[in-house]
Amino acid sequence: MTTDQPDNQENEMKDQTSIKNENESIKHVTEAESIVEFYASIGDVLHFPKFEDLKNKIIVKPMELIGDCRVIISHDIHETCQEHRRGKLFSCRQDIESKLNKGFVTERLFNAIFKLSGREQEAKKIKEYLVALNLAVDMENGQLFIPSLVSDNNEVKEDKFLKRIDVRLELLNDIFSASIFDQIARKLIQKGSLFNEVFYQKIEARSIGVNAAVEGSMTLGAKTQRYILQERDDDEHEDDRSSDVFFSRTKTFQLILEDEKVDEIQLKQILEHFDNIFSSTLNGKASHRTVKCSHCPGYFHAQKYFLPENFKSECSENKHQWDKRFQNLATTTSVRPGASPVWGPAQSQNEGWNYALVIGNYAYDYKNFKVLNSVEEDFKNIVETLARKHNYNFDIMGNLRGGVADSNFIEAATNQELINSENILDSLNDYLDKMREELKMKNKLHFDSLMFFFLGHGVRYNNQDYLLGISGTPTSVKEVQKALQDSNCAKQYTLVLDCCREKFDLKVETDDYEPSPDLNMTVVYAAPPGQVAPDVKGKTLTSCIVKLLETGDKIPIKNLQEKLLAVWKETQLEHSKQVASYSEVKPPIKFPNTFFPFE
Repeated sequence: MTTDQPDNQENEMKDQTSIKNENESIKHVTEAESIVEFYASIGDVLHFPKFEDLKNKIIVKPMELIGDCRVIISHDIHETCQEHRRGKLFSCRQDIESKLNKGFVTERLFNAIFKLSGREQEAKKIKEYLVALNLAVDMENGQLFIPSLVSDNNEVKEDKFLKRIDVRLELLNDIFSASIFDQIARKLIQKGSLFNEVFYQKIEARSIGVNAAVEGSMTLGAKTQRYILQERDDDEHEDDRSSDVFFSRTKTFQLILEDEKVDEIQLKQILEHFDNIFSSTLNGKASHRTVKCSHCPGYFHAQKYFLPENFKSECSENKHQWDKRFQNLATTTSVRPGASPVWGPAQSQNEGWNYALVIGNYAYDYKNFKVLNSVEEDFKNIVETLARKHNYNFDIMGNLRGGVADSNFIEAATNQELINSENILDSLNDYLDKMREELKMKNKLHFDSLMFFFLGHGVRYNNQDYLLGISGTPTSVKEVQKALQDSNCAKQYTLVLDCCREKFDLKVETDDYEPSPDLNMTVVYAAPPGQVAPDVKGKTLTSCIVKLLETGDKIPIKNLQEKLLAVWKETQLEHSKQVASYSEVKPPIKFPNTFFPFE
């Protein structure tokens, strides 16, 4: 034991030295933190100890950082971009026109703005700071959502949805924070939120008390549910006993949903998720929930998840909007607070508001135009795929029992000249007339979307495309587009033209019509201009689209060309006979976030 004593003493001394050094380090760190806190308090440096990604960084030149941030967050950023969109920002003009006003800045535009200011080396660093400071949200596709860039030129009207579910959350005890609405807006578009599309819009409308709004959509199984989230700025004043005027400002957040598309299960998921977003944002701040009855102008007290507190109370009409749906919600089990509900297929058979008109011509008797071999099979397959996988409505065309295009459906379509049509435009106009009656009967202004799908012979004359009836009567694609635009039956349109575009001499006058740039219309061609489309079973544009849509997924229009080409190559490998062709997709310029098919 005597031999071990010096070693023990040495180890003890080392431990004491280590503890002393550690204490000295802690002391130095504490002193350094105090120094940083002091200089930050007088504005000589910037330090953000509460931000995880920035707490170990000290900005010794604050004005340089502020100057770099003002390159993108500036009161005149919109004017700057508009001024240079035909010059140095020409490559970003679509981003400026379609995204910037809504607060979205693509990576391309972000870098171009910094290059324009001569600070392109700072772009990456500033992007990181904006996200770390919660001034922006880094989207999955590389673009930023910056609430402060939202234009004041847009407007969302409170009565936009004629039939709506309307709930409100009011902040109590004079709570006011200009950032709360932006925080909620950021959470709405972050990954995992049910609100999959957000179009951020700000308005100044003091007469109705609304000063900001978010509009977008969320996925409900195979359907899309539209919503508006609004921040209400309600000014109140009253005289107290001392004759002094007392002013108070109450912050109220309002969520409006389309009524006709929401079933009980979906309503429960939406309201619970919405309530959870508020709870996490307000962090315990006092609030009051109300829900509006659709039969009277009043709002009634609500509990958590916006369920009415008293289901037996009656409005002036002796009935309430929530009698069935909300009352059933109260008896179901709530999701765990803070958790995002899992979305799957809708559990009720809601009626679809996406319509499709498919015209299939194969029995041609005109000059050298042969009978087409692939049309009958493609007609049946595309109808069934759109109905079964994407909930498209074919009631106007015929009775699609169980999503099957049986002999009765084929007969009904043939009787309406949707199969072997003599005149494409006449068949389309007859369909649109029936669609207007459908709108009137269902008390709707527009359906969500209409897809016009043509299978048959087509030609190209004088740089315009024409669809041929079975006896050779031509209908220009522009005539189809004009008929759809003039009908105003839907909010969005898709034209799929599975036909040739080979040059052919026609005795017609060309149409100078051009679709409105405000029209959300996508055109998909089976071949490029001047080329033929294949007529081989299993190797047509329609067969590729069917294969693409069988998954039930919806595809961004900007990716549709690439997806179709990939399926086309796979199709070529499956068959021994090679058919050289490729499609052409023309997306709507002002609607880059459009999906195919519309859902």
